[in-house]
Order: sequence, then structure tokens, then C-alpha cells
Amino acid sequence: MIKTKLNNNIFTLLKSNVSYSTWFSNIYDFIFFPVLYPIRQRIVNEVQLLGVNSVIDMCCGTGNQIKYLKNINITKLIGIDISENMLARASKNGVSEFCQNKDATNTEFPENSYELALLSFVLHETSLTQAKKIIDEAIRIVEEYGKIIIVDYVFDKESKLLGKWLSIITEWLIGGEHYKNFTKYINQNLLKEYTQNLKLLKEYKYIFNSVRIQVYSKY
Repeated sequence: MIKTKLNNNIFTLLKSNVSYSTWFSNIYDFIFFPVLYPIRQRIVNEVQLLGVNSVIDMCCGTGNQIKYLKNINITKLIGIDISENMLARASKNGVSEFCQNKDATNTEFPENSYELALLSFVLHETSLTQAKKIIDEAIRIVEEYGKIIIVDYVFDKESKLLGKWLSIITEWLIGGEHYKNFTKYINQNLLKEYTQNLKLLKEYKYIFNSVRIQVYSKY
């Protein structure tokens, strides 16, 4: 009872309806910087290696990844997010010109608009239905033979126990529907289901192998 109440209180501080709270949006980068910085840098390096010139960061949050990508002179760069609080933080991060308030399940962009779509820590926190719609939308707006980079949790035989526990604790602290969706995502190995129609090209392991950067080809 006490555990549930504590968890719900933390969730109230972190999220409001489907949008992260102002409080959590403002401290997000500070809290997760040590963990996310090497991942952000690897994504920048990978984008350069792929030689793409148009990138969309779907569910871009505070725009932190955009900050790094805009420094490598990508011709067409955009981040989208449905959370006004996260986008307000993105504005403070100096990338408001690159970020738009849009739903990742229905971006309204034409087909084949981008060479690469990025989904960073998105799929584990959404429902099965919503995650599938986001993946389908990424596939739709990426060019033929375009690339999709997914950053998310993977628990398999290579994942270290410490990495799993750190990931679980982090998601439990966020709580609410977020944690319920994370639990289903892990227990049902949903990432494999979401990416069954994509071709895996590369994989990089982080946080004791519990988080992966996976580079996929559309075909």
C-alpha cells in the first residue's frame, strides 16, 4: 500500500496525463546526462557514417539529441514531440527552430520524407497499439532503403543483472502507465515484434548491455 502510494506520487510529479510535467522536463537532461551522453554521441557518429542528410527525431523530448545533430550540418533536421513541457525545455536548450508539436503516430508528413528516423526510448513507454503505430509511421515517412535507429531496452542473455535492475528501478520510479507498458515491453519481448519487418544492420550495447542502439534498414 505504501509502495503503491509512493509510486503514484512520484508518477504525479513526473507526468501529467500523457505529457511529462514541467518539473520533470526541466530536470530530465541533468538527471540522465551521464547515461545518455555516450548514447547521443554514438548516434551522431552513426548518422555521419550512414551519410544521411535528412533526419527526424520522433518523440524528441527536450531536444538534447537535436543539439548534437545540428552541429554536423544535416541539411534537413527536425524533432517532433507531443509534450508541450518537453518542447518548452527544448526551446530553452536552443533548438526550438528544429522542434515541432506533432503526434508520432500521425506526423502528417508525406511518404519518403526522410532518410533516417530516430526513436530514442520511445517504444517501451507506450502501449502496444501506439508503439506499432509509431513504427508504422516511421517506416512510412522514411525513404526507400532508408534507416531507422531505435534506442531502447533489451533484456537478453547478454544483458547484465545490474543493468537490468538499474533499468527496472528507473522505470518503476516513473511509474503509472509508463511502468506498466515497460513491463509488458520486456516480458513479451515486444521490440522483436515491432521490428520484425525491418533489417537489423548494427547494434551497440550500453548500461551493462541492457540498453541497445539498433540500426535498421527499411528493406
